[in-house]
Amino acid sequence: MRQMEPLSHAARPHAARPHPEGARVWMVTAGREKGEQEWVVAAVYRTEETNEGTALRMREVDGRHEEFRVVVPHHKNRSPHAQQVHEGFRFVANGPVTRDGGNTHDEQLRLFDLPYEIECEVIFPLVGADGLGRLRRTCTLGIQRISEATLTSVIDRQIAAKRMQDLVSYHPNSWESTLSLDLLQKILYIIQHGGEWSRWTPILRVAEQHGRVFWGLPIPLREKDFEGVGSRALFDGRCEPLRQFSLLWRHLQGDTTLHMTLQRMLGEEWLDGYRLTIRTLQTLPADSSFRARFDETDPVCQLGGNDYDSVRAAVLYKMRSGPPVGGIGGTTTDGRVVAHQFFAPSSQRLTRLMALRWQPPPVWQTCHTVSTRESPGGYFGRMIVIQGDQPHHTFEAHVMICGRHNHAETTLYTTECPVSGKEGAARFPQTVRVAREVMGADVEVLFGDGLGNRL
Repeated sequence: MRQMEPLSHAARPHAARPHPEGARVWMVTAGREKGEQEWVVAAVYRTEETNEGTALRMREVDGRHEEFRVVVPHHKNRSPHAQQVHEGFRFVANGPVTRDGGNTHDEQLRLFDLPYEIECEVIFPLVGADGLGRLRRTCTLGIQRISEATLTSVIDRQIAAKRMQDLVSYHPNSWESTLSLDLLQKILYIIQHGGEWSRWTPILRVAEQHGRVFWGLPIPLREKDFEGVGSRALFDGRCEPLRQFSLLWRHLQGDTTLHMTLQRMLGEEWLDGYRLTIRTLQTLPADSSFRARFDETDPVCQLGGNDYDSVRAAVLYKMRSGPPVGGIGGTTTDGRVVAHQFFAPSSQRLTRLMALRWQPPPVWQTCHTVSTRESPGGYFGRMIVIQGDQPHHTFEAHVMICGRHNHAETTLYTTECPVSGKEGAARFPQTVRVAREVMGADVEVLFGDGLGNRL
């Protein structure tokens, strides 16, 4: 929608002629092709009295200067401040506001002389958390207008706009304590300035399949999650994946703790008990394979002595093993379906593995959720999720390719419950089926006859 100029205060309707010449109104361009209609400002340049009502001739102020003609029916009891629609015509008027913020009759209290839905859907998201805060603190009308309901409405719309519905749930009325307007502004700021949140959704779906997401998806946000983000300076100073993860980490289970913690200590980031370093091109080793496709907005990170594609890739890599059965300290489950090793440095299979190691998503046309790790000494690891990162999946399965330039090992893992009375890959029939469908001919390349005719 194009930006609109405020309606003229001089265009206030009166009892005799509610829409005099020169008045500016909102008009839907219903005469345009389907899908191109929009709200525009139109000026009344002629009025005519008819038996049906007042005929208004209007012209779009900017743009195409489209012509409009609308007959406004006579309403003896119509409030001059009411909003009514006739054939796409929106009446807009200013009205007196009581000192206690109440509205007279059915009038809508507005800051910008615009319909409420335009304010809430267009203007307020553009103004942002800081702008709404300034309006609330410096303007009497803003104090009345920027309420908890307004802020939560804008937050909900931002969650939808950033495709976060499957990632987080937002129910302020169910939180432990009453939310202040300042905290609501902080929430809005975090969401607006967090970046592309939806990139975390498939990763957390994998974590959910491994039982690492405490309350499942979408994550039910709590007040302490926003407080744990830290100061604005800390939030703004982090890269995009870390800004987002600072809100999410409390809901993930780590390897040795109840939370996959993210902390800033003595100027350093720590993730799940390991020091986390955001790499730059200058700090990457000269022989690093990540240099060729380095992205400053989603940078390489070092965690536990290993380099990963990004923070998201590092978290995904740690999610793959799943939590111990029965809680911390219990017996772990392997979930290994089949494994295969390659030793011939010139073999065609090893050449294909090396190509899969660096192939950008999608791998096998459908696999977008991947993580690549590079360790000192040239050792590498690649995780490719083939099942479990979509909302309709009931289990998670991924391929691990690890090794060096002359040696590699491939392993297929799954969270599918094994079938009793079977051995080998036959214990996991659904995983074998998915692997064959997704990987095609590469099933034999990676696993030989390990997924052959054993079922």
